[in-house]
Amino acid sequence: MNAQATISTRGTFDIIWGRLLSEGLYEEMSFRSGDWTCYAQAPASIAGRVDYRELANNHVLAKDDTVRAALDGIEKGDEVRIVGRLVDYDIDGMPMRKTSLVRDDTENGACETLFVESVSVIASHGKWWKRVRLFGRGLFLLSLTAIVVIMGLTILRPTAGRH
Repeated sequence: MNAQATISTRGTFDIIWGRLLSEGLYEEMSFRSGDWTCYAQAPASIAGRVDYRELANNHVLAKDDTVRAALDGIEKGDEVRIVGRLVDYDIDGMPMRKTSLVRDDTENGACETLFVESVSVIASHGKWWKRVRLFGRGLFLLSLTAIVVIMGLTILRPTAGRH
């Protein structure tokens, strides 16, 4: 398949499923993302129950700007449905990136590359934290505005005794 695609601003998503999700094992794990990589670590208390084949680092190419905007709107904790195809791709001057086709591979080459045709958020599981974050941003901007106004009034206030 030859197609033009637009790259999501994020470029990659770390996705979990299976027991990591259904049993809440991910809540005890630590995750971080690097360039083209998902790093996950489980504490010893659950290490024997973690199947690292139930997580993936997915590189996403959007069919169009509408799909790209939807991908860029996904937030941590969102449960999503993605419809698309596994594809190999290249970008001018860069080496070909091949998609993984199996669940047992690891390290370099274990990523899926998805040509995303549609995406939807089924459920947003981090809503409470999203609201707290949004409230915090609003409070910060309100405080910053108040500081600027107070400083402006202080500077512009006439000094007693001046004529």
